[in-house]
Order: sequence, then C-alpha cells, then structure tokens
Amino acid sequence: MENEIIATIVNGNFENESSKQLLYFNLYEANYRRVKSYIKSKVVHEESVNEILNDTFIVAFGKLNLFNPEKGKFPYWLYGIAKHKILDYYAAQKKYRMFVDIDEMEDIMDYMYEEVMHLTFQGLTQYLNEKEALILKYRVDGLNYEEIAQLVQTKENACRTMVSRLYTRLRNNPALIYCA
Repeated sequence: MENEIIATIVNGNFENESSKQLLYFNLYEANYRRVKSYIKSKVVHEESVNEILNDTFIVAFGKLNLFNPEKGKFPYWLYGIAKHKILDYYAAQKKYRMFVDIDEMEDIMDYMYEEVMHLTFQGLTQYLNEKEALILKYRVDGLNYEEIAQLVQTKENACRTMVSRLYTRLRNNPALIYCA
C-alpha cells in the first residue's frame, strides 16, 4: 500500500492539491509512530525527538523519488534518514557541550583548594607567628590535636590551648581571614 502511495506521489497521479496532501498525510500517519519510537530510543529530550521526527519526514518527502522499493521497505528507509538526523543532532550537541572527566575535575578542585590554602597560610603568617599558623593549617586540614602536637613538637594540651586562642582571635578580628 505504501509503495502505491509513493508511486502516485512521485508520478504526480493525483487529481488536485487536497488529494496530494491526503496521500502525504496517509504516508505520515502510517509511519510516524514507529519512527518516533525509534528516535525516542536514541534521544531523551522530547522536543528534540519531535524536531528530528519532523526533519526526517521533510527529508523523506522531499526525496521520495529516490526511494526504491526493491532495496527495502519504506519504514526502513525512514529509519535510515532518522539515524542520520540523530547523528547530526548529537554532532551539533557536541559542539556546545563540554565534557570534563570527574577525576580531572577533582584534580582541578584539589589544586584550587591547595592554592587558596597556601595564599591564606601566607597571609596569616604576617599576623601570626609561624608555629601558630602551622597549627591552624593542620587543624583546618583535619588533623587531630595529637597529630598536630607531634608535627610542631609541642604538648597536646598546649596545642589545644593555642588553637582555641587562635579561633578566638580570628572570630574577634575577621579581617585576618581575608588578609591573603
């Protein structure tokens, strides 16, 4: 039946413009669900699915004279056109989308964190003595008091007292935080 409709359209064997439109509509109606289903299996975004579907039928109807029923059925020809339209869609998306590897993003974030910490540490050393700045840095890095005390070669209780006093100074003078 589809081959007969296509032959009628290609040969121009229709009475008037409305019968021509009816033939195109029948061809569309017979195939749009399965072509849309095929496109939906490849593309998630609904608006893009409809756009690709429309583009597929525009190309197909524009090139009906190239359809050869001896090479295959009309729906398979439509799937081929839809496949190329889907590839075009993803090629266009690739131009505007930036993909970043998660590991690469973590490396970038680690670098940025280290850089900010370095600048903050540099700024704090202008207002704190070196031992105080080191203790604060280690505490921010998540070390416990025992580990910090070993690193700066002091007693754990002295380290606790120093951190407490440093936090109090920072709370009372927030400008120290932004000194870098």
